[in-house]
Amino acid sequence: MGRPGPAIRLANVAQPLWHTLASVIPAMVAGERHGALAASSLLAGAIAVDGDHLVDWALNGGREDYTRRIVVPAHGWDLVAACVIASRTTAVPAPFRPLALAFAAGLACHLTLDHMVNRPETLLGYVFTWRVWNGFDRLRCGWLPATEWTRRYRTSQRAAPTETLVATLVGLAILMAGRERRP
Repeated sequence: MGRPGPAIRLANVAQPLWHTLASVIPAMVAGERHGALAASSLLAGAIAVDGDHLVDWALNGGREDYTRRIVVPAHGWDLVAACVIASRTTAVPAPFRPLALAFAAGLACHLTLDHMVNRPETLLGYVFTWRVWNGFDRLRCGWLPATEWTRRYRTSQRAAPTETLVATLVGLAILMAGRERRP
């Protein structure tokens, strides 16, 4: 039995370097306003969140293949919204609220960069509940067919300085929206 052919690589367009650079200043601000744990939470949202690609890898028999479906469960603006809401509600214990806000800011940095570099046809491509609703089907979720995407963009591991700056500003905006400060 032969090995499957190489899959089209689509997931690694925005390199970890750019996600890291986008999150440095917001992490410093989170650390200053809420402490080191908040800075770590922000970095988890901005960088470590890519660990959710392992879900797709496992579903595709150990291959990185986004030709038919896109799951990536933590890549969703709905998760950002949930964390911002958690950061503002008294139902969440006070010490955890800044962590939720910082995670939301980090994830927003990540998703902004991913959206600008990976170019789904719609913002809904990065809404997890939309992907669930559409059965994780690549086309129904708002992504071009893999071959068309590759033909149109021909980008793999490209530099993204402008997109990184925009992602930094989005993360900072979410952080600044939080009113609570560390005493």
